[in-house]
Amino acid sequence: MRSCFDVASYFIDLANKTGNTVNNLKLQKLVYYSQAWHLAIHGTPLFEEDFQAWIHGPVIPELKHPGIKLEEIYRRIPLLMQQLKKSG
Repeated sequence: MRSCFDVASYFIDLANKTGNTVNNLKLQKLVYYSQAWHLAIHGTPLFEEDFQAWIHGPVIPELKHPGIKLEEIYRRIPLLMQQLKKSG
């Protein structure tokens, strides 16, 4: 099973390839909608991490934690892309 970091990595990579930017709030919402759509279509979660209800919307605290560096997410992008190609 993928992690929320894998999904976040995908969106960061997509934003970079298309010349867009992704701030933390936007990233949280994209990850949330990915989970929601996967649950609706497949009936199973895309990843295990749980969301919390925060004032500006659903948040996975591990993705928002100041100790998590974007470099860690960027580092995971090549592995995620390989996994997606194999499963896709």
